[in-house]
Amino acid sequence: MKNYLYLITINIYWGFTTVYMKHALFFMNSSTYVGLRMLSGAIFCFVFFRKEWKSINKKSIIQGIILGLLLMTNLELTVWGLEYTSSTNCVFILQLSIIVVPLIECIRTKTKPKKELVFVIIGVMIGMIIMCSEKGLNINVGDLLIFISMLANSLFIIVTSEFVKTSSEGALSIIQLITATVFGLILTFFTGFTIEVNTDSLMILIITGVVGSGIAYSMQLIAQKEVSTTIVSLTTTLQPVFGMIGATLIKDLYGNVEVISRMQLIGCIIILTSLVIYLVHQSRIINIKNKTELLK
Repeated sequence: MKNYLYLITINIYWGFTTVYMKHALFFMNSSTYVGLRMLSGAIFCFVFFRKEWKSINKKSIIQGIILGLLLMTNLELTVWGLEYTSSTNCVFILQLSIIVVPLIECIRTKTKPKKELVFVIIGVMIGMIIMCSEKGLNINVGDLLIFISMLANSLFIIVTSEFVKTSSEGALSIIQLITATVFGLILTFFTGFTIEVNTDSLMILIITGVVGSGIAYSMQLIAQKEVSTTIVSLTTTLQPVFGMIGATLIKDLYGNVEVISRMQLIGCIIILTSLVIYLVHQSRIINIKNKTELLK
């Protein structure tokens, strides 16, 4: 249950702080932001996981580089895609991972999806459609970029679950964030390194970098040692829900906030209800298994 709470907490946090990602673009371009965000997270992991330095070996370096590249691809394509498509389309397409991840897992393990999983996927997709219904979905080139980003994130979730079985999460955290930092800053040579250093920009890097990347991605690695990739993908649906809530509470540089419509609220309730029912069901199964093992 603790690992469930880790995933729920970080996805709620990522959702709330989505608004700060948008605010960051007032002070720096997307490549600069992503590079500095990963750098601040890497510095945190490098200090916090200093005892894990000894566990860094050839395997963890290779695995960390793969994770870093997938993470970098996901973030860069998401930010790039948002320049061409609406946030509504972005949210909807990114949540397709709740279908892609279980589908890949079923193919990989040669098993059929359980009816509880089918139920929650249908419930979440209905909620997402209702949330996005008012603004509509008009497909364009940005949507293709977001779709590729979603595939990279789905692969990131699946690969992470495999890598944490054989490598230290601390070592993986350090290497993946260093890799993402290096490639992120390399991109700035092509797009330009631009930043306005002030209290607001530094606060954004702390909120989304140190906490949102350094702490959050480390928590995700720890949680994925015990939690299935399917549940990991399902908990990501909390991001758009709480991103919407965060946008109504956190003012932008001009003092403006967004307003949640009735349809968006209904969509949020359906998504949260579906997730709660599924997670409670899964926790009961785990408790029964633990009690059975104790009796043995």
